[in-house]
Amino acid sequence: MSLVSTKTPIFDDIPSIQFFNGRLLSGEDMTTEQAWNAARRKLLGQALGSGVAFGLEVRVSVKSEHAGKPIVSVDPGLALNADGAILSLAEPTDVSLAQIDETVPVPAEFAACQPTQYSAYVKSDGVYLLTLCPAMGTQGRAPVMGLANQEARCNRKYRREGVQFRLHQLKLIEAELADRNKLRNLVAYKCFNSDAWQAFVTDPFAAPDTKPKLLDGLLVPKLEASEVPLATIFWTTDGGIEYVDMWAVRRRITKPSVSESWSFVVGDRRRSEAEAMFLQFQAQIADLVQSGGDLGAVAARSHFRYLPAVGMIPVLEESDATDAMATKFFKDMTYRSPAFINAARLETLLRQSMDYPPIDTQGGEMVWLYRVRENRWAIDTATGSARPRSYLVFASGHVPYQADAQFDLARWNYSNYAINR
Repeated sequence: MSLVSTKTPIFDDIPSIQFFNGRLLSGEDMTTEQAWNAARRKLLGQALGSGVAFGLEVRVSVKSEHAGKPIVSVDPGLALNADGAILSLAEPTDVSLAQIDETVPVPAEFAACQPTQYSAYVKSDGVYLLTLCPAMGTQGRAPVMGLANQEARCNRKYRREGVQFRLHQLKLIEAELADRNKLRNLVAYKCFNSDAWQAFVTDPFAAPDTKPKLLDGLLVPKLEASEVPLATIFWTTDGGIEYVDMWAVRRRITKPSVSESWSFVVGDRRRSEAEAMFLQFQAQIADLVQSGGDLGAVAARSHFRYLPAVGMIPVLEESDATDAMATKFFKDMTYRSPAFINAARLETLLRQSMDYPPIDTQGGEMVWLYRVRENRWAIDTATGSARPRSYLVFASGHVPYQADAQFDLARWNYSNYAINR
């Protein structure tokens, strides 16, 4: 650390070329100028944060597999990595979770021709992390002078910037992999690092661990700051790709914190992770409904170790008196029977929930359940086939209750009553 006085200029390590008429420029000068511009762009990217700006959604490819290996499809999109580099995918891309083995032995004379051999990334049952990172290349050849028409490595017309995909296997124990019902939720909350908040409030003055969970070397030892996580993929030798879960690791662009010590309070990362918790749960619920038709046979405790502070689930229509099927999802949990709220309060409830910790389904804490009046009204008054899907909203007991009766803000048969005795 150097000692300087006030008003002493401090310069960075990358100079910019001073241009003036009559100066003789070399290739090295132009390279220096390009390096300066690239460094400034990266600094701007680091100030904005890292994560996915838009697109880059991952799903199982309709091609199902290629050469016996699984494939996922990735939409066009844009992301920033932690180094400040821009990662742009211009067109939809199918990604094979296998790589061609570059070591090809020279065949013996008159030997049978063998097909190209693949070295699979996915080698065994497990959860894999798909990431995006920068790639560099060149294209074409430029006209030159002074090289005596000889080949030269520097003789390239264009320099190209692009991206490449990488795949890493997450380190999970056999017991975690064996519990297939809870595996997706368990992996997601390992990536969310939900225990970090508890450690912070237990002792906020201790040295904080602010490194994102995927970069701490415990889940994925090879992940670099240049990589942007896109999705986790559960693959088995018998079933192929069992699921693709984007929001376990996908984050919107998250600004760096102005204070490392108090980043849990003033930083942007905790908010972006809370948003991802909600979106991850809704995506998993949608997949469960698509595979099973309804949540009547699914209990939260059997498929989820944690729930977001607020979530929404589709349910069978049931009478207001019993709610037997609607509340089956919360079997063996502590909850209050569904109460009506107006849609005007729903957005506030969802946004407030981002400031609260997730629900531990094994913890015994109470959960609020709500029906949205406008949904119930539309179901009761619908004719023909235009009936909307019935749903419940659940919320952590720590989130302020939203169903208090209010004069002139409800309907007599879609409301809750406060009775004074």
